[in-house]
Amino acid sequence: MRVCAERRGCDNGLVIDAPVPPPLPSPDEVSASGVAGDGSTEEQVLVRRAPRYRSFVLIGVLFGVLLALVLTFSSPGPVNGVSFAPSYDKFQVFGYLLIACVSLTATLGACLALLFDQRSARRSRTVTAQRDAGPTDQHA
Repeated sequence: MRVCAERRGCDNGLVIDAPVPPPLPSPDEVSASGVAGDGSTEEQVLVRRAPRYRSFVLIGVLFGVLLALVLTFSSPGPVNGVSFAPSYDKFQVFGYLLIACVSLTATLGACLALLFDQRSARRSRTVTAQRDAGPTDQHA
């Protein structure tokens, strides 16, 4: 069987002799080897529901932004125009709080996802799955 192979630096499509893949086994051979007659195999697989970490972190970021907004605009300003601390504008305060709150709540969201992942690992179960041999699996 002649196959056109693409190689680096060779753009003319080099033709090489490739080994012919072995023929598929007969149904009698297949049943003896544990593979179903239709080319599928049975395997033991672990099934569990794992959380999506990105979702937990993004929800944590959103809570951090909301918390920074609430803390910024609910904080009292200087009393009677007298302030013992340096005066910062509301946007500067929001920026500082945004950095602190987002990093804290995103970390809490990731930790919560880790806890849910451990919980789901304890509830995992093993089942028998049947893998069908697709067109690319037949020659592998």
